[in-house]
Amino acid sequence: MALQRENLGRGIYFSSIMDKRFKLNTISLHLTYRITETNAAANAIMANMLTKRSGKFPDPKDFFNHEAGLYAAEISGDSGSIGDAGHLEFAISAIDDALALEPDERVTAAAASLLIDCVLSPFLRAGRFPDLEHEKRLQIEKINAELNDKMNYALEKAIGLMCAGEPYAIPREGTVESVGALSGTELFETYRELINGAVIDIICVGRSDFSEIKQLFSAAFADLPDRIDAPEKPESHFSPVKSSPAEKTDLLSVNQAKLVIGFKTTSKDFPALILANKIFGGSPTSKLFQNVREKMSLCYYCASRFRRYKGLLFVESGVTEENLTAAKTEIIKQLQDVSAGNFSDEDIEIALSALKNDLKSVNDSAGALIDYYYERIYRGGKALLIPPEETLSEYLSVDKERIVKAAASFVLDTIYILSGDGSLNAEEKGGDENER
Repeated sequence: MALQRENLGRGIYFSSIMDKRFKLNTISLHLTYRITETNAAANAIMANMLTKRSGKFPDPKDFFNHEAGLYAAEISGDSGSIGDAGHLEFAISAIDDALALEPDERVTAAAASLLIDCVLSPFLRAGRFPDLEHEKRLQIEKINAELNDKMNYALEKAIGLMCAGEPYAIPREGTVESVGALSGTELFETYRELINGAVIDIICVGRSDFSEIKQLFSAAFADLPDRIDAPEKPESHFSPVKSSPAEKTDLLSVNQAKLVIGFKTTSKDFPALILANKIFGGSPTSKLFQNVREKMSLCYYCASRFRRYKGLLFVESGVTEENLTAAKTEIIKQLQDVSAGNFSDEDIEIALSALKNDLKSVNDSAGALIDYYYERIYRGGKALLIPPEETLSEYLSVDKERIVKAAASFVLDTIYILSGDGSLNAEEKGGDENER
């Protein structure tokens, strides 16, 4: 079923997909905004804070009991980014009315009303969000806990080095310093700016036709007197290539080094770039996996990912200290091989097959469908709002020449290494399965 999309006015859009395969109706609200260090920290806190209680249910116990009464519906919040833009999402899933125990139960509408209440009528005390210090402590604990995921930590450090001074380099969860410095006034003002100035997309997937839900959201947003008439969608821009590659090594208590190599492109031939990445390091049959990891045994893992909105290609690898130089050299060589056309027609077919499977799996869950369509909504243009399986045609026309040209467009920009600081003994350096 294709996406149905309607402009509700003032930068608010309502989209829905009716699909009888799903027993649940999922309603998601997306706020796309211009990110800063201050609002990133504030919105990360709000992603958690606004899902615990509301103006109608200020007591968290009452709030939880109301969710339980909606057949264990649960509101979730998440802060992130899409290119240079900040992205805050709130969602709730509830069973379709036709599956409720009582014939007159309006579970989906009640779930939508709870979501609206949380986001548009949050619980305030004296005009401010309560328990801010507690929420700040939770957020700081979350930030500190991310150190345990050493590969992700290394990737975020590499992004900061690679895109220094760009919105994309701002940590989406905030920093310990920005969260700690956040005041109640700043949090409330950020909330007001978000509700009144962000581009808002409501995306629903499930058995319902969502006509009643559209009316609920339309009425709720009509009651916002300070909402600006035409909020601008924050655009993303390719990150400029450095005049010479940057390289940095940080020392930390790790039992294996983490290597991130970043490349940049100016090409906009996205189908070819995506296929080039698949062949290079974006699948289990890629050159990085088959050669660097399997044949040469230079690393525990080695894979690449392409981020289209910034024109970035990252290679992430877990490597022993003694193999760092060899792994770094060989990773760069594998990209050069793709750029030289050293791959077969079978490699292209395997990459296309992997993409086909990726696109086919999008239809398996409401969450995946919502993510897929939100990304394409951000890209803009009604022509992009086609079902996942139909996008395969974008790739079928890509020939080897275009893939070679796309791979050759990637320029080495940044090398980041997270290396051991010598604090681990020989036994501890043996490796942790979770880290590998």
